[in-house]
Amino acid sequence: RAAIRTSSWTCCAAHPCFPWNQLGSVGKDVLCNGYDVSADGSCPHKPGACLVDEELFGGVCYKKCSILTRGDKPVRTGPMTCCQTHGFHCLSPHRAETSKAFSVGGGAGDGDPLTLATPHMPQLSLTEEETPGDERPTATEAQREPETASAQEHTPAMRPQEQLHDGNVCDDREELYGGLCYAKCSILTEGRAAIRT
Repeated sequence: RAAIRTSSWTCCAAHPCFPWNQLGSVGKDVLCNGYDVSADGSCPHKPGACLVDEELFGGVCYKKCSILTRGDKPVRTGPMTCCQTHGFHCLSPHRAETSKAFSVGGGAGDGDPLTLATPHMPQLSLTEEETPGDERPTATEAQREPETASAQEHTPAMRPQEQLHDGNVCDDREELYGGLCYAKCSILTEGRAAIRT
């Protein structure tokens, strides 16, 4: 019923958009919830994507806390902090851990000099064809071992599976609106309001 995005919080079923053919969700807070989210449920972000073993935090790609802590503290709560859960419980030193070793990119330790080993902005080259001046992390076709994994554990290739020539500079589950990547209205509304204007 509402597949056209009309704001950060609303999607519309058809043009022209009116209040009666829109769906909206602000969520419990004004920012970064409801329909104002990216495909992974975090805040909308600049165009591009992270490597598959990375997560977005504050608009920057970091290696996933779940990998760095072997699942013990999977929630990133800061550039150098991983926690067992979300919210105020992370104030407990028993549930959170802060380390410079957590402020790394997903390419750290893979032996490939082209992958980014430091935190970085989402890369356009991971969602569309190569853009001049954009750092282009590439993955080897072979599987690799993360630094914290045992010899039996492997991660898939570094690059996310994307349609690279579809004109969408966001993750395939996202759409560009106001210069940021948001979760697609068609996904958020289960096809009832798929237009973001």
